[in-house]
Amino acid sequence: MSAVPPLLPPLLCVEPWCDAIVDALYEVFDRDFRQTKPILDGQEIHYYSKTRPDGRETIFWHLITTEDATRSARNPDPSRAARLAWVRFLIEHSTENGVLLWDLLEHDGAVKTYIWFVSGDFLLIFKKLKDGRRRLLTSFCIKYERYKSGLEKKYKKRIQN
Repeated sequence: MSAVPPLLPPLLCVEPWCDAIVDALYEVFDRDFRQTKPILDGQEIHYYSKTRPDGRETIFWHLITTEDATRSARNPDPSRAARLAWVRFLIEHSTENGVLLWDLLEHDGAVKTYIWFVSGDFLLIFKKLKDGRRRLLTSFCIKYERYKSGLEKKYKKRIQN
C-alpha cells in the first residue's frame, strides 16, 4: 500500500508570514472552495459562509490558523496553512491508499466525518448533516502520538456501512 496518494499537491510557501502570504492562501481557498465545491460521496462539501470584518470566510481563517486559548484569539499556523491545498485534494482522493475515511457517531449525537492522511499526519473533520451533506469544520496537522492513538480508537468505533 502506497503511503502517499499520487499527485499530492506540494506544500505552500507560507514563510515569512505576511499579508501577501495570506492573500496567496486566500486565492487557493477561493479556487478550491468558492469557485467550485469539492465533492465527497457525490455531494458538494459546504462550509459556514460567515465572514470576518476583512470579508474572508471564518472557515478560511480556521484552516490557516490555530486557537490561542490564553488570548481567545487565533494565531498563524504555518504548518496548517502550508497544507491548505491538501484539503480539497484529500476530500476528492479520500479512497486512495494511505487515506482513511470514516463516519463516527460522537457522544453529543452528531455524526462527524474524518479524513486522515495517515503518513502526512493531517486530518480533516466534517459534520455530516441529516440529509447526507457534509460541512467542513477544520483541518490540522497531528502533532502528538496520543492524538493518533485516539484517532485509531475512533476509526475502530466508526459507523460501518
